[in-house]
Amino acid sequence: MDIHSLLRNHLKNMKKSNYVINDQLINNQKLDCSFGINPFGSSKKINKFDIFDRTDFQNYPPFPYDEMCDEIIKYWKEIINLRRENITVCAGSMVILDNINNLFIDQGDKVLGYSPQFPAYINSVYLRGGIYCDAPLSAENKYLFESFSIIFKLQQADYKLLYLDNPNNPTGQIIPIEEIEFIVKKAAENSTCVIVDEAYGDYMDQQSSAISLVHKYENLFVVRTFSKAYGLAGMRIGYVVASDRLINIYGMIDDYLLNPIGLEAAKTSLRDNNFLSKTIEKTSTIKKHLSDSLKYLNIAETSYHVPIFLLEHPDASVNLFKLLQSYGVKTTTGFENIGVNAVRMRIPKQPEALLSILHKIEKHFI
Repeated sequence: MDIHSLLRNHLKNMKKSNYVINDQLINNQKLDCSFGINPFGSSKKINKFDIFDRTDFQNYPPFPYDEMCDEIIKYWKEIINLRRENITVCAGSMVILDNINNLFIDQGDKVLGYSPQFPAYINSVYLRGGIYCDAPLSAENKYLFESFSIIFKLQQADYKLLYLDNPNNPTGQIIPIEEIEFIVKKAAENSTCVIVDEAYGDYMDQQSSAISLVHKYENLFVVRTFSKAYGLAGMRIGYVVASDRLINIYGMIDDYLLNPIGLEAAKTSLRDNNFLSKTIEKTSTIKKHLSDSLKYLNIAETSYHVPIFLLEHPDASVNLFKLLQSYGVKTTTGFENIGVNAVRMRIPKQPEALLSILHKIEKHFI
């Protein structure tokens, strides 16, 4: 029996981006710089035993998670006056992105984005029969974000959705809020909804977040997660902020999948501003040190505050993922619009071991 023939037609020839590569560095593994987790852990105010004791495992978490929404409202009060009607809490940001795509994408619908950015979202578009169209950033310009190419494409065709991740994954650069707003405004004029994926958004100032725009633009979804800066990747907690109307539409999907322990941990994390500020300070120090210490390997446009970056080998024929793997360093690849000579890396907790390896690679240039 040919099971493959039973697939939906648009999936029979789908090529999935290999964002997650399962190659293990079992005996040789020295450094894991792959997933964008927080290498410094999570808030020390999270009392795991206390949360475990207070959790009712027999029942579902208290949907629609009003207490969590109230903590989010408090967190953003200096920037914007949110209401519960602007927020939905879900089981991680990828679930939110999938849900939005489920609501809007029919087979053949076009989704606009830029590249490189988060491959799992692109796969999500393809799985639903959508067509992902990208405005590529220039390698010659160190993948610096440029809004004009997105605006040009936006005006050339009809798009249901426009997807932007900010800070960018894989480069770690922060897109100025003025450029985000300009794109959202132009998208509204073209009847296109915009998703701003701020998975790494807690590494930038609140003023840089598109959450500040949700009362101004009805076509804007802003997606957040506790998996990155807050160090709760295993808890699977995220939230989406949007206009009342969009959140009402999003409410067509009931999400009862939250981890109740993760919900309590996320509420505690939002109250610990000191943890977040220390995380950003440590991240900036380590990333700047790495950047300043390299002579031949190239780092694309990036922000020191964000823990990920795109590392590029000057020789386009070098498979940097495999080269680093041979030294025991695990990284991430599979992004659109980058060559085999580039990988995404996350800073390690201690940079010296990684620097030692990178300097060994750089010796071949001398």
